[in-house]
Parts: sequence; C-alpha cells; structure tokens
Amino acid sequence: MIVDDDIVPESGSLDESETNVFESFNNETNFFNGKLANLFTKVGQFSVENPYKILITTVFSIFVFSFIIFQYATLETDPINLWVSKNSEKFKEKEYFDDNFGPFYRTEQIFVVNETGPVLSYETLHWWFDVENFITEELQSSENIGYQDLCFRPTEDSTCVIESFTQYFQGALPNKDSWKRELQECGKFPVNCLPTFQQPLKTNLLFSDDDILNAHAFVVTLLLTNHTQSANRWEERLEEYLLDLKVPEGLRISFNTEISLEKELNNNNDISTVAISYLMMFLYATWALRRKDGKTRLLLGISGLLIVLASIVCAAGFLTLFGLKSTLIIAEVIPFLILAIGIDNIFLITHEYDRNCEQKPEYSIDQKIISAIGRMSPSILMSLLCQTGCFLIAAFVTMPAVHNFAIYSTVSVIFNGVLQLTAYVSILSLYEKRSNYKQITGNEETKESFLKTFYFKMLTQKRLIIIIFSAWFFTSLVFLPEIQFGLDQTLAVPQDSYLVDYFKDVYSFLNVGPPVYMVVKNLDLTKRQNQQKICGKFTTCERDSLANVLEQERHRSTITEPLANWLDDYFMFLNPQNDQCCRLKKGTDEVCPPSFPSRRCETCFQQGSWNYNMSGFPEGKDFMEYLSIWINAPSDPCPLGGRAPYSTALVYNETSVSASVFRTAHHPLRSQKDFIQAYSDGVRISSSFPELDMFAYSPFYIFFVQYQTLGPLTLKLIGSAIILIFFISSVFLQNIRSSFLLALVVTMIIVDIGALMALLGISLNAVSLVNLIICVGLGVEFCVHIVRSFTVVPSETKKDANSRVLYSLNTIGESVIKGITLTKFIGVCVLAFAQSKIFDVFYFRMWFTLIIVAALHALLFLPALLSLFGGESYRDDSIEAED
Repeated sequence: MIVDDDIVPESGSLDESETNVFESFNNETNFFNGKLANLFTKVGQFSVENPYKILITTVFSIFVFSFIIFQYATLETDPINLWVSKNSEKFKEKEYFDDNFGPFYRTEQIFVVNETGPVLSYETLHWWFDVENFITEELQSSENIGYQDLCFRPTEDSTCVIESFTQYFQGALPNKDSWKRELQECGKFPVNCLPTFQQPLKTNLLFSDDDILNAHAFVVTLLLTNHTQSANRWEERLEEYLLDLKVPEGLRISFNTEISLEKELNNNNDISTVAISYLMMFLYATWALRRKDGKTRLLLGISGLLIVLASIVCAAGFLTLFGLKSTLIIAEVIPFLILAIGIDNIFLITHEYDRNCEQKPEYSIDQKIISAIGRMSPSILMSLLCQTGCFLIAAFVTMPAVHNFAIYSTVSVIFNGVLQLTAYVSILSLYEKRSNYKQITGNEETKESFLKTFYFKMLTQKRLIIIIFSAWFFTSLVFLPEIQFGLDQTLAVPQDSYLVDYFKDVYSFLNVGPPVYMVVKNLDLTKRQNQQKICGKFTTCERDSLANVLEQERHRSTITEPLANWLDDYFMFLNPQNDQCCRLKKGTDEVCPPSFPSRRCETCFQQGSWNYNMSGFPEGKDFMEYLSIWINAPSDPCPLGGRAPYSTALVYNETSVSASVFRTAHHPLRSQKDFIQAYSDGVRISSSFPELDMFAYSPFYIFFVQYQTLGPLTLKLIGSAIILIFFISSVFLQNIRSSFLLALVVTMIIVDIGALMALLGISLNAVSLVNLIICVGLGVEFCVHIVRSFTVVPSETKKDANSRVLYSLNTIGESVIKGITLTKFIGVCVLAFAQSKIFDVFYFRMWFTLIIVAALHALLFLPALLSLFGGESYRDDSIEAED
C-alpha cells in the first residue's frame, strides 16, 4: 500500500499545509451503508456455505432460459419495425397511405457508371438493351415468375413501367447512325417519345446529367406492385444475375432490390469478432487475476466470462417470455457491452479478497471472501443502480431497435450483478479452498513503486489538473453545436456489400429526388369553397391554396417538382377547347370512346359554359359524375385523362372523394443533412394548412422522424441520467457534496465525448444517443468506486480529504485501472475489426473515446477535485463489524 511518505518524501501528503499528525480520525458511521453491507454479507455467507446449491440453481436457470430462447425467441429484421415505433404518427400515416393508396412500389434500381467519361456509346447501348430485355422478359424465379407477372402497370391493360432510356425507343435498339440525335430529341421533348405505358420519362429520372450524351451514369428503375414471396424470390434471382453480370470494360454497375437492405443487414455477422473479444478478455482476466507471486488463476478467468455469457442468456430468455424481440444489433453489441461492464466486479471482488489475504491472514478463506463482499457490495450495488437507471432512461427512446437494446442491456446488467454476487462468490470459495495456496504477505509492490510514485506526484499538482480539465470542458462546449445529425446507410451494411457502391452512386449520380405525396383527407371536394382550397390554375383559387403554396415552396424549400394536381387536371379535362378530352356521344350522356369519330361526339361542356373563374365547374352530384368519366379516360388521345396518372391517387365512391394524394418531389438528396431538411420541409408545409386534414408522406420520412426532437430529447435524457446518478449516490453516500462532484465529473465526461463526436465525425442519431446514455452509465462506473471509497473509510484512516484520496487510490485505484479501464479497452478494441462500419463508428469510436476520457477524469481530475472540495466521510462499519 502507498502511504503518505511514498508520495513526496518531504511533504507527507498531497499538500503538507492541509494535514498534520494530529488530524482527527473518523467516528461517524453511514447507517445505510452498514445495512447494505450486512445484507450482502449474509448473501456472501450463504454463497460460500452453499456453493453447490448456488451453482446447480445457476446452471438450471441457464438451461431453462436457453430452452425458452431456442423455442420462442424471434429476431426482428424488418427495417421499418426496427427503426420506427408503431405508435409513431408517421407510422400511422404510412399505414393509412398503404391501406388507401396501396403500398409504395417495390423498387429495383440499377446504375451503369463510367467514372472517367461518357457512359453512353453504341456498344453500351447494344449491351444494355440485351441485358434489360433479358431482365424484363426472360429472367424468372424458381417458380417461373418473371417481371411481367409482378410489375407495376398504370392501368390494367397497360404494359409494365420500365423507367429507362431504352423506353424512348420502346425497347427496340435504334439505328447506329441516328441514335444520338434521336436520344437528344427524346430528352428535350419526352412527350414525343412516350413509352408503351404512355407516361413521359424526364431525363433527370434517367441520367446523371442534363447533357445526356456526356453523362457519366444512367439509371434504370423497375417497379413492382406485388408484395408476396414470389416478388422476393424473383428479386433474389435478379440479385444473383446482376452480381454475376459481365460488364464491358470501363463500366461498372451498382444496384439495389427491395430485399437488398434487409438481406445485407442480416449478413452483417460479427460472431468471429465477438469470439476474439472474449478470448482476449479471458487471456487478460487470467493474467490480471494472477496472484502476487505471478501464478495465474485460470478457472477464475473462465468463470468470469461464463458468468457474463450466462447473464446475457438469462436476460434474453427472460425478455422472450414477455415477447420482446431481439435484433442483430442487440445480438452482436450486448455481448461486448456486458463483457465491458460485467467483468469489472469480478476484479473488484477478487482484488479485495487478495487484500484481505494480505492484511487478515488469520481469517479463514470464507471469512476473507465474506469480508470482501461486505466491503465491496454497496459500491457494486450503487454502480449497478446507476447503470441500470441510465439504461432504463435510454428505453424512453421510442425507436424499437434502440428501446429494446436499452431493455436488454438493463436486464443483462441486473442478471450479471446477481450472478457475480452469488455464483462467482461460490466459485471463488471452491477454487481457493482446493488450491491450498498460502498467501504471501508483505510488500509486493516494488515493481510498481516508480509508476505509483510518479502518479501520486502528478496528483500534487491538483490545482493545475483542475485548470486543465476545466479548460478542456469549456473548449468542448464550443464544439457541441458542430455535431451532425443522421445515420448514413453505408454504415449499416458490411463494407464489402454491393450496397455500399449503390448508396454512393445514389448520392453522386441520382438526379431526381424522392416523391412526396400530400395526402388530403375528409375534404368535400364537391363544394366550390373546398375546390378553391386545392386548385391552382384558376383565377378564383385561394391565394394560399395547396397548389399555390406548393408552387411557392419550389423556390424556397427542398420540394422542387411541380405539383401533380389531379383536381386541376380534372377541371382542365372538362375544358371544351380540349376537344379530344371529355366527350359525349351527340345527344346522349354516353361517353365517346377514344376511337369514336369526332363528328359523332361533342364536348361535355359547351363553349362559354367553362370559365377560368370556375363558374360553371361541376359541384355536388355533377362533380362525381364527371369525375367518373375523367378517372377512366386514357392518356391517348387526351394527355389529361386520369386513368394512367391518377387511378390510384383517389379514394372515392358515388357521392364523395374521401381521400386523395397530390404528388410532387424533393430535389436530389445527397446527404443525411439533405434528408433531414427534406423531412422537415414536408412536415412544415403540411402543417401550414390548419383548415385541411392532411399530411405529407414520402417513403423515407418514417426513418427521419427521430430528428425532429432529437436535440431536445438528448439533453432531456442525459440530464435525467445525471440527476438520477446524483440522487442514487446521495442516498448511498449520505453526502450531498461528494455526490454533486460525482455528477459533475460524469457531466464533464459526456460533454468532452460530445466534442470528440464532432471531431471524429460521429453523427447524432438514436443509436449514438443511446450510446451517450450508456456512456453516462459507464462513466459512473469509472468514478463511483473511488468516490465511495473516499467517503466510507476504515477507522484508522484520517478523515481529512487528502488522506482519504490516498486511501481510495491505494485500495480501489488498481481495480479501476485493471478491472475497469483495461477490461473495457480490450473488449472495445476488437470492435475496430467488425465488418459493419456502424460498429466502428458508433460503438468502437464512442466507447474507446469514453474509456480514455473517463479514465483520465477518474484517475486525475476526480482525486484532485475530491481533495479540494470533497464532502465529509464515514467510518466503514462493515470492516469494524468483521474485526
């Protein structure tokens, strides 16, 4: 043990002026600490006296929970169910959209890219026409299902939608001499080159650049409306074909199918990383738990790791009983987290036992173990409650993957604590009794004396330490606003996944943004005043109508596409000047078919009865009758016909339109910041119509709900965790001042980590938010044992702050370094080799940062702070009771 004279030979403590030989000793006890120590002493006594009962019960419990896992556990893999709560407003809006307008298309998208020059040449055209024809006409699944059986068709008698430049030529390879001219003409005037499905294809949908002959990439999009297993199997076949496709020299392809993301996420398997981590931890534990003479205790190292694994199994089985699904992130990250947390208490208990062997050689083995449990259990329980409290606070995040992760972490830590205070104690008792080892007494710290002397000399500069750490803290505050929001999809998949190139190509070459649907519900459009709230092409439309506002937003928001306003097109369809549109057989109310001779037809409205001031426009019953004509009219010969573009955009019956969608689109979104802004724009615009029951929907919105309130939520949750730590430590320590210092140090740790997040490119999202809460819990573990050891001291330790700091560092300091810092360091470092970048960025970088920052604060800043401002102390009556 380091004593005062070991630190600075001429000064007897951290600051000679603050102590003297007549310093009084402590007589006051901590009632709460004593009760807890007595309670856990009884638990420890039962464990050492009945080791076989404890171990048999533990093994039986593990088998039972394992059986529950294998029989009933399910793994949630659906990205929507992982990232969005079913109680979320956006989830309900998605359900409404799917139920009324059909699920959004299944999208298969392919990029063909030339990095160094124009992607198009006649040879490329020839190759791609053959490839595309094979995919759309010949490629079949094992069930002999092809694209033609699954594709989206605007109308029942329409051909499949294929969004590709090949459709400018209706799938037929153009002439070698004229293809450039024809392609340029079609690009300028898409309506003159209608594909067989009769909807014009804009060049921004097909090419990476407006200059299509010099574009570096073209994009092909296939749309499926079939959401069955047959579609899954055809997509699997498409994936196989594209992965094996021979691409001409100088070109490359990237692609995504509807099943790709979920499939690649599920392939993100890091079992080998977990295994290596546990192996390294076993080797380290075996070394760190060795005796003073260097002899290893192999069984203790193995049992420590088995207890960690057992706690994970028990937690998973227990939560399975309540129907809480696991996820791949839970399955792969929880082992690292519990390993980093769970092994610490093994070191605390074992090191305290070893100290008892040195200081109390007259005690029996059981008495030494019971004494160690009595001494360390209040500290372990205090740390456990702080950690589980922080994890439970993280469970308030509504995102299912994150919520479940927090719950699994909480229950795993609880099981781990219970098993360590029972099963491990029993194993330690059995092992020590059978080893027949005689503990060497005396000073065995000569090898470490130089390092410890240097460390304690550093602590004599406590005011300088406080200035340095305070400056670090205030500097970190400056960097906090620089933290970016978002979760890049490329981080979620293995770095060798074909989706990595696809996501990069989306950002680089996709020249069109995601669609946005303004969904309007419960608006009676048979009434003129309601029509005027929506329309935009007529003189009496409201100034702030939906169409007019969306037109203005094109110049100031991420929404840039003109609004596809079915109401405007419907009324324009009735314009008698468009004599090929709304036509009736002369003298009847019977609709003229498109092929019917014009001389035998007349327009629905006579000249003069239709006016841009909307006078004469149909209302009431007439509105619905003409709507029926329009919605069934093809686009040829009248481009305003509603069947192709709007047949799925309206929910109506004979008397009213109960819901409808108005389609527009965002500009190309090339970063997470763009996506967040686009989502915010959609929400802002839809909420700017208080008189309308409406919402904005886009397929990606559901994944960006979290960012609307993430900043305030982060502050609220971290603040709650800090307050919880202060409350728990105040109860356990019975010392407000030391509890405040503990909470302060943890706060500074989190602020410093936040600044490093900005510097290391770690964005803030639900995953990193939970990691920040976890960092609060782990940060407590670095500090709480030192603070408690400073507050609750043996009667022979002087009660001045410096003496108690020295006692705390002499007794707990080694466990903080070996049992907390190094164990976490080893467990976390392995994450750097995980396949998934999400592990590297949001777990390795964050937790590695935590280890360095928390260790420095716990071993330098906290002792200096306690020596100057620490609260009063109490006599450790658990030790007195043993004596």
